[in-house]
Amino acid sequence: MENFDRGQPRADRNKLESPLEELFAQNIEKYLSPNAEIYPQFPVKTLLGNFRLDFVVEVMGKKVGFECDGKEFHDDYRDEWRDGMILEAGGVDIIYRFRGKDIFSFLEDCIYVVFENDPWLFSDRYPHFFEKLVHRSTIEHFSVKKEYGSQGEDDIINVVFVDDNGKTNAGMFLHTIRRSNDFDGHWRSLARFASPHGGKTLDEVINIYKEQKRC
Repeated sequence: MENFDRGQPRADRNKLESPLEELFAQNIEKYLSPNAEIYPQFPVKTLLGNFRLDFVVEVMGKKVGFECDGKEFHDDYRDEWRDGMILEAGGVDIIYRFRGKDIFSFLEDCIYVVFENDPWLFSDRYPHFFEKLVHRSTIEHFSVKKEYGSQGEDDIINVVFVDDNGKTNAGMFLHTIRRSNDFDGHWRSLARFASPHGGKTLDEVINIYKEQKRC
């Protein structure tokens, strides 16, 4: 197989803060457009404070953020608020979230998710090779989505694979995609709620939101 590493963009390994980030970054960078720039620990100033994305890929001025969510460090509800503030601030155009266990178990499939949704991030060579890297069930999942026009921030993919003992097994992984141009996304309603509360912390605004919901 052709070596993807030649001339490809590389993330600064000294700025990647976890094995998950390093694993995902060092694999996706092999397939990215040669015009891509990679920024680990990308800072974004928002209405409710400063946040950092695990890393951002920029191609032709468009920025895509990636979050590699280790279970012990992330809360899905709080993450949606955080993503909403980052997107509302214009820090990036798109945010992808992958769970740590899915990165470890289905790394190439996670990368393929990004390709299917945003192929402009990738080198022209990647489509010639993904069928050797990605589980057939993942590829078929997107064929069905295209046929039926399925939409949504969250998507669960059922993966069929053969383990080291030759036994067929099934697993599944979840990914989340939020976009700045998604005017119907739930994150946008959260960002609107936060708008009058500039200067407070994210957790303070979440607590205000929960209190009002209880009333």
